Amino acid sequence: MSSNWSPQETPSQILTEKTFFQGCIVMGVGYGCVVALTGMCLHSLWRCRTTRGMTSTRSLFFLAYVSIIFVLGSISFATNTAFEQLAFVDYRNFPGGPVAFQRNMHYIPINVASDISFVLANMCAESLLIWRCMVIFKDSRAVFRVAVTFFSSLLFAGSLGMGILWLIETSSSSEILFKTKKRVSYIVPFFFIASLVLNTIVSSLIAGRLIFLRRRLTSVAGQALGSHYTNSAALVVESASLYTVFSLLFLIPFAAGSPIANAFLQIMGEVQIIAPLLIIYRVLEGKAWSEKTAFSPRRISDESSLHLRRLPTARVTAEDLIETHSVPEVQVTIDVSKGAI
Repeated sequence: MSSNWSPQETPSQILTEKTFFQGCIVMGVGYGCVVALTGMCLHSLWRCRTTRGMTSTRSLFFLAYVSIIFVLGSISFATNTAFEQLAFVDYRNFPGGPVAFQRNMHYIPINVASDISFVLANMCAESLLIWRCMVIFKDSRAVFRVAVTFFSSLLFAGSLGMGILWLIETSSSSEILFKTKKRVSYIVPFFFIASLVLNTIVSSLIAGRLIFLRRRLTSVAGQALGSHYTNSAALVVESASLYTVFSLLFLIPFAAGSPIANAFLQIMGEVQIIAPLLIIYRVLEGKAWSEKTAFSPRRISDESSLHLRRLPTARVTAEDLIETHSVPEVQVTIDVSKGAI
C-alpha cells in the first residue's frame, strides 16, 4: 500500500496508538470471560439454593457480589471502549493524535466513570482475596490469624488510599501517567504497585498455607484426598495469581517506558474481575477450601479413626473351627471422610 495513506506521525506515536487499540480489543476478550463466568456462578448459585440447601444469607451475599462486580466490569468495558472511540474516530485529528487526546482529555466524564469502576472493582477483588486468606488461615494459631488479618487490612488500606488519590488525580485537568513540564505524577504507578504488593503477599500466604495443608492431608488421608482442595488449579485460583501476573506484565513495561504497557493496562480491568469470579465459582461448586474443610491435628486424631464392625455373633465351637478352618468374619472399614477435612 502507498505510504501516503499513513498518518503523518512518528513511528513511536504509531506504535503507541497500536498498543492502545490492541489493548481495547483484548479487553473485549476479557469481558467475554467475565460474562461466561458470571453465568456459571449464577447457575451454580441456583443449584446450591435448590439442591444443597445453602443459607439465604450466604446465597444473597454471593448473588450481590457477583452482580455488583459484573456491573462494574460492564461499565469499565463500555466506558473504556467509548473513550477509545472518541480518541480514534470522533477526534482523530486532535493535535498529537489519539494518544495525545487520551493523555490530555482523561478528565472527561466518560473516562472518569471508567476509572471509578476500575478502582471499585479492584477494591471488591482485594476484599474477596483477603476474605479467602482469613478462611484458609482460620484453623491456624491465633497469633498467625491476627497477624495475617492485621497485615492484610493494612495493605488494603494503603491500596484503597492510593485508589482514592488516583481518582482525584484523574478527574483533574492535568496530564497524568507521563512527565509534564510542571510536575511528574506518581499516583497511578503507586496505585498499581500498592495493589501488586497486596496481591503478591496475600497470594503467597494463601499458596503457602494450601501447600502446608496438602502435606498434612496427604499424610493423613492419602494423595488423592490431599490434592482435592490443594492441587495446582486450586493454588492458581485461590491465590488470584492471574491478577498478579498481569500486574507485572503492566508494571515492568511501564517502568521501562515501553508502550506495550498500554495494552496490559486495559485488560487488567477485566482480569481483576475474572480472578474473584473463579474463586466464587470454586466455592459454589464445593471445590474450594472453606470453614467446613478447615482442620487441625487434634480434629484429625479425634475424628479420623479405624472403625471395627462385627457381624452378628454366633456360637462357634472349637470343633467347628477345626472342621471348617474358618473364623468369625470381621468387617474393617476406615472412615477418614470426616477427620480428613
